Amino acid sequence: MGVPPALAYRQQHLHTGGATTQVDLMRATRKPAHIPDARESDAYRMGNPNAVAGVELGGARTVLYVPMIRDDNIVGVINLYRQEVKPFTPEQISLVESFASQAIIAIENAGLFEEVQRQTANFPNLCSNRPRLPKFSA
Repeated sequence: MGVPPALAYRQQHLHTGGATTQVDLMRATRKPAHIPDARESDAYRMGNPNAVAGVELGGARTVLYVPMIRDDNIVGVINLYRQEVKPFTPEQISLVESFASQAIIAIENAGLFEEVQRQTANFPNLCSNRPRLPKFSA
């Protein structure tokens, strides 16, 4: 949302290469990666294609990657960037971490809700196919 078209295309066609990026470190540590000035990062200076694309195509200057973790696996990433050098505060980073945790819970709940909906929709079929018990009179 709000991403320049050239960067949106680039994000859909990512490839690795070049210097280790903060995203690589985020994957290894499972902690947020904060880049106060992307133009000054090693990845950008060494020509990592993803870092260069973020700066040159998207105008990214300050970048934050926050992992969405479920069962110790990264299942998604919240990526925020500013087109000016303005580092995120610890409070802002903490807020995004909380949002990532809540998003995982919401995604899991949505999956559970869909499963209940499927089972509920199938309930009439289950009832009509059950065997009839004989009636006893006293």
